Amino acid sequence: MASRAIAARQLALAASTTEVLDAMAGAGIRTIMLKGAAIAARLYDASELRLAGDVDLLVAPSQAGAAAHVLARLGFRDVLAGARRHERTAHAVTFRRSGRPPASVDLHTGLSLCHNDPDAVWAEFSASTATIDVAGRWVEVLADPAQAFVIAAHTIQHGGAPKQREDLDRALARYDLDTWERASAMAGRLDADGVFAAGLRLSQAGTRLADALALRDDSGSAEVRLRRAGAPAVSYGVMRLAQTRSIRQKVLLLLGELVPTRPAMLLTYPFAARGWAGLALAYVYRPFWLAVRLPRAVTAWRRARRSA
Repeated sequence: MASRAIAARQLALAASTTEVLDAMAGAGIRTIMLKGAAIAARLYDASELRLAGDVDLLVAPSQAGAAAHVLARLGFRDVLAGARRHERTAHAVTFRRSGRPPASVDLHTGLSLCHNDPDAVWAEFSASTATIDVAGRWVEVLADPAQAFVIAAHTIQHGGAPKQREDLDRALARYDLDTWERASAMAGRLDADGVFAAGLRLSQAGTRLADALALRDDSGSAEVRLRRAGAPAVSYGVMRLAQTRSIRQKVLLLLGELVPTRPAMLLTYPFAARGWAGLALAYVYRPFWLAVRLPRAVTAWRRARRSA
C-alpha cells in the first residue's frame, strides 16, 4: 500500500508539473527545471524511483512576477507571503496548492548559497540547457555541466543529506571529467567556487575529483561552513546575529527570532495551523524550542568561525 501511495504522489506531481509548465508557456514565460525529474532522467534507471515532493523551476528575474501571477491563477499561494525578509530565501519562493495530494512549486531566480547577481545566474544557466521527456511533454532542463554544478551546490545546501548524497554519488559515477571541468568553470564565473568545492568534498569520490580539478580546500562563507558541518537550523540565526553590527538591528533580529511572523510559524510548527489556539500555543512554545537548541547552535557557529 505504501508503494502505491508513493507512486500515486509521484504521478500527481508529474501531472501538476505539466499543468504549471503549460500555463507558463501559454504566458510566454521560459522555465528551466532544476532538479526532480531533470536529475532522475539523467542519473536513475527507469525502474528506480527518485522521490520528489515539489518541482523546482528557474525563471529569468525579469519574469518572476509574471510567473508568480501564473501560479496564483492556478490556485498556488506564496507560503511566506507577509513574512519578514530574513524569514524568506533570496533565491526562491515556495508556492503551494492545497488538495489531495497537495502540489508545491519552488520558483527560483537563483541558487541557495550562490549570491551572485540573479541576472548572471540566469544568463549562465539559460545558455546551458537540454530537453527531456516528462510525462509525455518535452521539458527544458539544465545541460550536464550546469546540472553537475547544481547537484554539488544542492548537496552542501542540505549538509550532505542522504538523498542529495545519492544524487552526487551517481553524478560522480556518470559524468566525465570534461563535464566536471566545465561545471567548475561555471562555478568560477558565478563566484561560487567555494560552494562547488564544499559540495564535492562531502563525498570521498568528490574529494578526489576536487583534488584533480585543483579546487582549493576552501570551506567558503560562514553559511557554507555551517552547512558542511551539518549544523542545526538555529545556527543560521546565531550567524545572522553575529554578523549584524548595529545594536538596534541586533535587537530587532532577536525579537524577530522570538516572535516570528504568522507565515513563518505555520511553516515551522505544523500544529500552529490548528486555528488560533494552535498558533498561540506555538508562540508560547517558541522560546523553549529556541532555548533547547541554542547551546548546540552557538557551539556550531564558534567552530565554523574558527575554521575560517
